[in-house]
Amino acid sequence: MSTEKSGTALASSCAYFSSRGAGQGPRRRWGRNVTPVFLAGWLCVSIAQAQTTINVDAAMSNQTLEGWGTSLAWWANSAGTWTNTTNYNNLMSALFSPTGGLGLNYLRYNIPGGDTSSCGVNATVNDTTTGTATNQFNYVGTGWGYSSQPGAYSSDNHYDGTANDYYTFQFVGAQVTVYGSWAPNNGILAYSVDGGAETMLDLYANTRTDDQILFLTPLMTSGTHTLKVRVTGTKDGSSSGYWVPADRIYVNPKMS
Repeated sequence: MSTEKSGTALASSCAYFSSRGAGQGPRRRWGRNVTPVFLAGWLCVSIAQAQTTINVDAAMSNQTLEGWGTSLAWWANSAGTWTNTTNYNNLMSALFSPTGGLGLNYLRYNIPGGDTSSCGVNATVNDTTTGTATNQFNYVGTGWGYSSQPGAYSSDNHYDGTANDYYTFQFVGAQVTVYGSWAPNNGILAYSVDGGAETMLDLYANTRTDDQILFLTPLMTSGTHTLKVRVTGTKDGSSSGYWVPADRIYVNPKMS
């Protein structure tokens, strides 16, 4: 009887397990009686766990968000060469202004990585960037003029209608895209790369459009190259002039 009471009392608290084997008399009777009591206790615990309530304290702060940002990757190198200050300032404001933009305040840049001297950088160069160094327009001849031009890149351009005047543009990369105008008074230009054969291009059009792609040079091995654009002094029969414009050049640094 003492074994039964002890077993029943402990079983009702769901904390007793008997390791004794099956026997005779009272111990067999205890094994039959403890099972319902144990299951009832287990169900009580399960129900209590299902009703547990977790309270969230919104006023408690375990960590602080100091800011957010972006990877500069390659785009920042390209934007840094923009000569159009309005576009540049608009981009910077959209990214970093805390009131009118995203408010970025962290930047990541891969210091060990970058463009090698034989690979070059993305660059958009306006016609007013002049000289004989890399990414500069070198105008040769007395016929070159300059003026403001609505619709052109940075609202200006150079132009020449004198035969055999030309400009050169040295770049480090694999290709350049040349922009300018199609117009009723434009003539025919000739372009070549690294002293190679010339390609003729007629720039005549019924109506004028500016900041247009005129041509792309072939993709080449990344390195230092020189583009030459020459005024041929010839024109389409419908054109009223021989003008060849210079507006902007985009440099593609690598083969893609």
